[in-house]
Amino acid sequence: MKLTVETARRVQICRASMDRVLDTTRKCGEYLAPYFFGASEEMVYALALDAKCKVLGCSRLFTGTVNSAGLSTRSVVEFALRMKATSVVLAHNHPSGIAVPSQEDVRTTRSVAAALDTVDVLLADHIVVADGDFVSMAESRMLPERSR
Repeated sequence: MKLTVETARRVQICRASMDRVLDTTRKCGEYLAPYFFGASEEMVYALALDAKCKVLGCSRLFTGTVNSAGLSTRSVVEFALRMKATSVVLAHNHPSGIAVPSQEDVRTTRSVAAALDTVDVLLADHIVVADGDFVSMAESRMLPERSR
């Protein structure tokens, strides 16, 4: 059963990878959502984009518990610099099934945005995924001004 979930997740990721220019929130959300398919604990992914919104790479940075995942600002900045990204989209899931960002999500996102700003990398969005749905913190106006 575990193998079936993993296989389905990989198929969905391959399908999402066909559209490599991610210039809208919808495209980013659709690209990232399959990474969380079947996940029972929170995970955090970072998506690196170039100046034309082409995907440079996507990496799982953290895996947490059923209701939390730590996020190291340093790891996000290191990932962005290693990928030579001009912008980054963060994504994490809420296994509870509710894709609404928590106050802790907002605080952490603002801290990461400020750190990325110091190295001239834009935090373009932070997407919260739950049950095939997602919420964009950029569209919800939860990101600092420069990040929008």
